[in-house]
Amino acid sequence: MTFQWNFHKAQQWAYAIFIFLVMFIFFVKGNMLVPYDGDDWSNLSSMRNAIPMPNGWNPIKILPETLFPITGFFAAYAVNPIIGDYIQSISITSACVLSLIITVYVLLFRRWLVQIWNVSSATSYAFSFLFLLFHFLVFKGKVGANPFLLGSINLTCIFHYLIPALWNASLVLYFWQCRITGTLRFSDNLGKRSFLYIVIYLAIFSNVLSSIILSAYVGACLAKSFIQQRIRTKQAFFAYLNENKFFVIILVVWFISLILEANGGRSRAIGASIAHLPLYETGMEFIKVFKHINKYFAGTFIFVIAVAGIYYYKSKNLLKKKVLCNEMTILLLALLGTGMYLLLVCAKSSAGYIGRSDVIIGLFFWILLLLFSCGAYIVAYWQRIILLLPLLLLFFTVQTIYSSGDTYYAEITMGRIDPEICYQIDKDLINQIITAEQEGKTEMILVVPKGDNRDNWPHPMYMGGNISKTLHRHGIIRYPISIKIQPDTSMNETYHIPIPK
Repeated sequence: MTFQWNFHKAQQWAYAIFIFLVMFIFFVKGNMLVPYDGDDWSNLSSMRNAIPMPNGWNPIKILPETLFPITGFFAAYAVNPIIGDYIQSISITSACVLSLIITVYVLLFRRWLVQIWNVSSATSYAFSFLFLLFHFLVFKGKVGANPFLLGSINLTCIFHYLIPALWNASLVLYFWQCRITGTLRFSDNLGKRSFLYIVIYLAIFSNVLSSIILSAYVGACLAKSFIQQRIRTKQAFFAYLNENKFFVIILVVWFISLILEANGGRSRAIGASIAHLPLYETGMEFIKVFKHINKYFAGTFIFVIAVAGIYYYKSKNLLKKKVLCNEMTILLLALLGTGMYLLLVCAKSSAGYIGRSDVIIGLFFWILLLLFSCGAYIVAYWQRIILLLPLLLLFFTVQTIYSSGDTYYAEITMGRIDPEICYQIDKDLINQIITAEQEGKTEMILVVPKGDNRDNWPHPMYMGGNISKTLHRHGIIRYPISIKIQPDTSMNETYHIPIPK
């Protein structure tokens, strides 16, 4: 028994290390995370209070606006002294943080398969790796830069959009597998509960486009329970609310976070009024997302759903059918709620947001759970199909990794600039600033590549103070320097990046 237990634990740890290393290598070598634009240099060292700030620029984004600068400080003061490369330190530390969160996400998904669908250990490992692969495969096309669900448009958005989405999704998987319901008592196991509450707090106060994942799950569970109990009187309704007060409190806090964010500086500065939401334009962008779905993923999804439906119709096992119905009810309610919410919020902010991988992952999380729920149901009905899992793993691994000369995963940099080029430009900018400091200057002109014709994005005219502040806080320069930005097309030519017209 001891040997079996140790082997099982060793197997889990080996799998966790494997997933972490795969992701870490990808984000360090395959698609390097590197600071590049004005937002990166601003947010890399700007710490905020760990409580909501009414009327602030981003009132509720506590998770990203603390985790990102903490990552920056750790890179500067713990990693940089070891490897002696400031930008590489940021890249490695950011890749480590993201890879760790993805690993937890995948491991929780595997446990969800075991706890909810009672699949075997081998099947859970195979399914969870396929789950990870599909995050890369879902939008993989034939030509050009392919977005993927674990990517974003720059380093800032990795922390501000993708990580909050993964955080919320991981919390949902934990709730679901542990059968945490609205009846959870606050006095049970105080140590574990206190940790759970801070994780929930950071999930809600992360990003309004990501917190819907947790809220949709909680809302779906409450709706399902409400329907099953057939509540018809006011007294029964209030008793129901009291019984499910844990989930009710989560939704109340979430609604408060929405109100705070709606009255924040950024929300007031962008987007349309409620009366003039561009729902049609947002809907068209939403449809475009599904037009770019990979044919192998789409085919697999349709096939699995169809086969599960046939088995459900033919099956006489009422227990398994009941389990499928219960879980599918939650999945479909959460999927519908998330889709409607994202359409409305993206219409309020910008229609283009709905097409971003770090936003739409909130919807595809439910789609993937739907796919693997049906897959697990098929395995339970016809266990011999497990014999095909190694072939499926091989096929989808090759499809995920394979790329022709014109097909590649989109770079996580503004403008899709090669991260290696961004790294060289960063080194150039920092060397200019360090040289000015060594010469005793308190003011300098920083030559940057020519950007757009509005404010020279991605190296905007207002970036000087931010990069100086970050380099000073990270100990790269001894004192702040007043920096004036000077765009120069010669830098574009030197580093072979396009010159905007």
